[in-house]
Amino acid sequence: MERRRRPILWLLAAVLLFGLAALVARGCSAPEEEARRPPPELPRRLRLAEVHRMEQRQTLPATPSVAERPPRQRDPVLSALAAPDAGTALVFEANALRNSPLGQLLLDCLEAQGSRDGGPGPLEELRALGIDPLQDVDRVAMGDEGVVVSGNFSRVNWDQLLGDAGAATRYGSAGQLRSLPGPSDAGSGPVLVTWGNQMVIIAPNETAARASLDRIEGRSETGQVLRDDQAYGDVYGVVGGGQLSGLFGASNTSLGAQLRDTAKSVELHLDATRDVGLVAQVKGDDPSRLQDLGKALGGALVGARAQAIASGDTEAAELFDYARVVPGTENFQLELAVPLEYLQAKLAFCSRQGNGDAGR
Repeated sequence: MERRRRPILWLLAAVLLFGLAALVARGCSAPEEEARRPPPELPRRLRLAEVHRMEQRQTLPATPSVAERPPRQRDPVLSALAAPDAGTALVFEANALRNSPLGQLLLDCLEAQGSRDGGPGPLEELRALGIDPLQDVDRVAMGDEGVVVSGNFSRVNWDQLLGDAGAATRYGSAGQLRSLPGPSDAGSGPVLVTWGNQMVIIAPNETAARASLDRIEGRSETGQVLRDDQAYGDVYGVVGGGQLSGLFGASNTSLGAQLRDTAKSVELHLDATRDVGLVAQVKGDDPSRLQDLGKALGGALVGARAQAIASGDTEAAELFDYARVVPGTENFQLELAVPLEYLQAKLAFCSRQGNGDAGR
């Protein structure tokens, strides 16, 4: 089962990250007067529907901190992620992605994985365990200290599902901890945390597991990696500049090194309503060096654009019609879009693997 899941995970990661590397390696922006399609939806700010979504998700902590008068409402998923000094968090709005064109393409690939050998696909295997990802999962969040999944898990029998895992230990008002088998010594391996029937956390150890529940239930005053007003788009999060620098590979190692040394964090927002639009806000401690980095990325765009036009690479020109660097005083934004038609062409192999019957 694990072997069949890996391809779809790589596909999802590629959709999110390949644009930044390709932008410098071979992408370009076509002249504005030649634009042939309406502008894509780019997630530049919190929108009205996302404000309503944010408000509906906020809850009062079960045991509010004495320092909070009155207690602050918080998003349990964002609270569960590691504290700000950890610095990395990515949240996938699974329900929104499921109902997007991109989500349907990825689902076709998942179904094709199962149909290749005639056995059950990953979705069927999960449903047999009492979890329907298309109905039960709302969000999937990944941070430095674990994975958080929210949704409806009331039908899951965790004791039966986990088998050899340790007995559940209650913690706080609604938390339960179960030790998972792993290579580490007993008591220091991964831990599965459930919070009521609405959240599951895979933590690297018991200390991190209890810390997550303390943040959710208000026993910890530690802040969040992501604020509630940063939770917009279908994928959003914050990563370190060093973690993205390797995307440039051998095509531009100097630019990758400059990103690593200058960018303290990169805030990402992706929208998949139709085309895939990505806004990356690059932040750093040195405004002067940050300005130089923005100019370097802008220069790479200009050079790649000229090269693509000279070589007649129309696919690259169309792919980055709306790619640009937007300068700012304390940060800058990199914006790009991937047309739906391009993704359909790149993921068409899923239909072929499924004998032409991957779509529904």
